[in-house]
Amino acid sequence: MSENALVIFEERGVPANVQSAVLEFDPDFESRSVEDQVALIEYVAKSAEATVEGARISFPQVKTLHAGAAMFKLPPEAGEEDGAGVKSFDAVVLDTHLANGYWPKSVEDGGDSKPECASLDGKVPYTDVKHSPSNIQTLGGVDIEKGGCAVCPFNQFGSGKNGRGKACKNQRRFILALDGHGLPARMSLSAANFKQYNQLASTLADTNTPIGNVKITFSAVAEKNDDGIEFTGIAMRPAGKLTPIDILDLDKRFMKPFSEDFRFQPFEQDSTPSGPPPQETSGEKAQDLM
Repeated sequence: MSENALVIFEERGVPANVQSAVLEFDPDFESRSVEDQVALIEYVAKSAEATVEGARISFPQVKTLHAGAAMFKLPPEAGEEDGAGVKSFDAVVLDTHLANGYWPKSVEDGGDSKPECASLDGKVPYTDVKHSPSNIQTLGGVDIEKGGCAVCPFNQFGSGKNGRGKACKNQRRFILALDGHGLPARMSLSAANFKQYNQLASTLADTNTPIGNVKITFSAVAEKNDDGIEFTGIAMRPAGKLTPIDILDLDKRFMKPFSEDFRFQPFEQDSTPSGPPPQETSGEKAQDLM
C-alpha cells in the first residue's frame, strides 16, 4: 500500500479489512477523486458489514500436527489451497476460555465427530447429557444438572482410557487475530499444555498486561508423556506490545463484527487439541499441570 493510500484510510478511520477489500476491488483507487474514494469506502464497508450480519460465522482453525511433527498448520491465506506448516507463529489473543468435550469413541473407532456433551466454560454443559443410566451408575451416578462439570464422572481423573486421565477432554480455547486473515482463527490447547498457559498468564498479570494488549508467540515443541508417547507441546511467550492504533483496528476488524461468535465455535473430534490426556490420577499430582 502506498503512503498516499495509507493517509486516505487513516484520515477516515478505515479498518484494515476494508482497506484491503477496497484496494483489491479497485486498483485505481488512489487516482480517483476524493468524492469517489469516500463513496467506494462507504460501499465496501457497508457490504462487508452486511455479509456477516446475522450469520453464525465459523472461524478457520490453527491445527497442531501430532506424532512427533511438532508443527502448526495455519489456515490458508487468500489464493492458497492449503495452509502453511510452521514451527511457530505470532498472533493476538482476542479471547480465551476453558471448555470441555466428551466423545465416547474416537473417529477411528466409529465415533461421531461432534461431542456427546460439551461445555463452553468448563463448568456447565450446553447440551443434554446423553450418557446411558447404566453407564452413569457404573461411574458413581451423580446429578450432573445440579453439580455441572465438576461432579460429572467423566470429568474425574481415572475415568479415561485404561484408568488414566479423564474421559472428558479439558481444553483452553483461543480466538486469534492472524496477519493476512479477515476472520479470527480458533485454536485449542489440551490439559497437557495448561501449565504453559498458566505461566504465560502469570507473567502478564505480574506486569499488569492484558493478554489482548500484546502479540503472543506460539511455538510447537516435541515432547513425550510418561508412557513414552510423543505429542506436541505448545510454548507461549509475549512478543511485543500493541499500540493504541493496533487495538482500535482490531476492535473494528474483529471485536465489533465477530465477538458474539467467539465462544460458539464448533466442537469437532478431529479438531481437538494436541497432547495426550494428563497421566496423573490423583488430585495432588494433577495440580502440577494447572
